Amino acid sequence: GFALKRSRRDPRIEADSMKLVAAHTSVPVPRILDVITNVKEDPFCKGLILMTWIEGITLSNWLAARTPEVPGSSAISARMDLCIANGDYRGLAEVIEKYRHLPEPVLDLSSCKLLIEDVRRAFKELRTIPAPSEAITNINGGPVRTMRVGSDKGLAPFDNQAAFKDALLNMAGGA
Repeated sequence: GFALKRSRRDPRIEADSMKLVAAHTSVPVPRILDVITNVKEDPFCKGLILMTWIEGITLSNWLAARTPEVPGSSAISARMDLCIANGDYRGLAEVIEKYRHLPEPVLDLSSCKLLIEDVRRAFKELRTIPAPSEAITNINGGPVRTMRVGSDKGLAPFDNQAAFKDALLNMAGGA
């Protein structure tokens, strides 16, 4: 089978990352068939990735199956979807506040031994992928995107780890 994925960012970065993983590891990733950029009909879509389909269960679905629903969360979730669809940000703020008062979900990890082994093996392989240089960039030499700095903006490419760490410290007010 095939999958067509919409991307809110340049799809070449994700596609090239999957190609790199496929070339250097046995971690299962879809085979990239085509990448389409500049989808003009949709302002929220920067491009499309046509790829093969891999059968299996996603990590989010695996976790959801092991997390009992918190009473009341379905109604709040449905209200959140409606607020997002309608651009109702005041209503969304109210929904988020309701979420804060729900009890924490409990995850049943009694059957996670195989999952942990699979993830550990995948990360071990991913760490063996050779770095093309000392530079800290995305796969195509452009900015790195990370939510760890409080936003999803790109961090300009860096010549090396020291420059990257200095930039992070500057953003944190520590340098």
